[in-house]
Amino acid sequence: MRTFTKLLISFLILITFLICISCKKGGKDLFEKSLKTKDTTEKRILREEIAEKYPDTEYGYFSKAGIVYMRGHKEEAVRLYTKAIEINPNFVQAYYNRGIAYNDIREYFKAISDFTKAIEINPDYAEAYYNRGVAYIDMINYSQAISDFTKAIELNPNDADAYVWRGFAFDKKGNNYQACIDWKKAYQLGNKNVIELINKFCK
Repeated sequence: MRTFTKLLISFLILITFLICISCKKGGKDLFEKSLKTKDTTEKRILREEIAEKYPDTEYGYFSKAGIVYMRGHKEEAVRLYTKAIEINPNFVQAYYNRGIAYNDIREYFKAISDFTKAIEINPDYAEAYYNRGVAYIDMINYSQAISDFTKAIELNPNDADAYVWRGFAFDKKGNNYQACIDWKKAYQLGNKNVIELINKFCK
């Protein structure tokens, strides 16, 4: 009888383990699909499906975090991204998104820490450099901001917004000449709003 009970317990543990692996794989497949799509509506639907079907996986917590973030609940988003990171400490997108949420609630040191971690995991993460630069701007650390925007531009030369922000940082450091070069480049790349800065500060 004891042998049967032990076998039954072992069998149930195995089934639970296999179900867990299956859930994680399913969540990962949908998550990767959501990263690839350019359609924002499809992305939202996929994330909602992940949150419903795989709520206790890193992808489930990540997706729930994105949903509450879009509803304006930034602190709750931070909590859920943290849950995703606890499950998967190398979840680069979770660090990146939590960094954005931290920046929104003016937790700049934490935001920079998360963007830095994302860069450590993926050294070619242009968006992480860009957003860390924005956080440095908020902290009035213009030299570090310029360094990060420069790296973001190196990785993505067509990022008009990075040129705008780097120009802003140059201007704050008193380098109006370089600021105007960046703003004009941003305009060439399609950011038409920057024309106001060009007309005002670039003679």
